[in-house]
Amino acid sequence: MNNLQKYIGTVFGVGLSLSTLTGCKPSERVIKEHSDLMQEKGYVVDNLHSDGYHKSKLSMGMTMKGKLTFTPTSITVPETWGVVFRCEHENKFVISGSIQRHKDLWSKLDPQTEVTIDYKEIYRTTYKDVDNDGEVDDVFSRELIDYDFIDANPIKK
Repeated sequence: MNNLQKYIGTVFGVGLSLSTLTGCKPSERVIKEHSDLMQEKGYVVDNLHSDGYHKSKLSMGMTMKGKLTFTPTSITVPETWGVVFRCEHENKFVISGSIQRHKDLWSKLDPQTEVTIDYKEIYRTTYKDVDNDGEVDDVFSRELIDYDFIDANPIKK
């Protein structure tokens, strides 16, 4: 190790130690947060289903040197299930996918069924030191960015 490398290492180490000793803290913290469980009434507009699909083929080609090449190609589209909901605010939304959870939801709900929709709101919350107490723990801004669908169950009449 030459002298320049030793010098750079020492300067870097001293700078890192000083930033630790002076307590350099970030000026803000941004966190994704979920609300408590929320519920809303709605109904099932329609059920969706798409069969899975799989196709394979072997293509033949030739290299620039005249050798034959074989390239396998495979396409798989999984079976999917979905449910179209309309909530009490008249918004339509779809919950769909190809895992067991989606199939179970699709199986238990028929079109025109009144349901209770369970969900959580997802927020992007920014914390800052607004009250100058040295802690980055004051809510500076909070923005609703998405909804996390939990479940929907038929309303028993």
